[in-house]
Amino acid sequence: MEKNNIKNIFKKNITDYTYIILFFIFFSIFLFFGIYPALKNVFSLIKERKELKEIDNLYEEKITNIYLIQNILEENRDKLIFVDEAISKTPQVNQMVNDIKKIADKNNFFITKASIADINLSKSKKNIDNINIILEGKAYFDDFLKFINDIINQRRLKMIKNLNVNVEKNSTDSSKLKISLIIEGYYL
Repeated sequence: MEKNNIKNIFKKNITDYTYIILFFIFFSIFLFFGIYPALKNVFSLIKERKELKEIDNLYEEKITNIYLIQNILEENRDKLIFVDEAISKTPQVNQMVNDIKKIADKNNFFITKASIADINLSKSKKNIDNINIILEGKAYFDDFLKFINDIINQRRLKMIKNLNVNVEKNSTDSSKLKISLIIEGYYL
């Protein structure tokens, strides 16, 4: 009997942890290979959803801008002809020179020298190209102001890039001014 008591004493104090150890090993393997990829997938889907919402908002903004531009174009469809006249598709140098000549004659601006510079006839990737017309002439101050106003008020877009006004030596108060200017015209 003493032997049984001794066996009972040892049996009660010693417990078997093999099932618990095996359970934790299998559970950790299951966590690593089963739950971890699923959690990783969930977080990547949440991140992707957030990015897609940002892209959706960006596209919505772009579509709204396109819609607004279409509305503006519809409202101004009849005025688009003026844009074509302001900036022609070709240089149309003769037209520009004739316009300047007519305005000069109308406003008593006597052109003594005219030259054309910087015409790029090759197709460039820029949106707008330019033509420079260099003029030298003589006019009274008031006539020259009228000339400038008429140039600016034309439909064809022109800009006065450079303007030099000189008074002749030995001149009186009402004498003509020597004027040189560069008029820059634009085309597509």
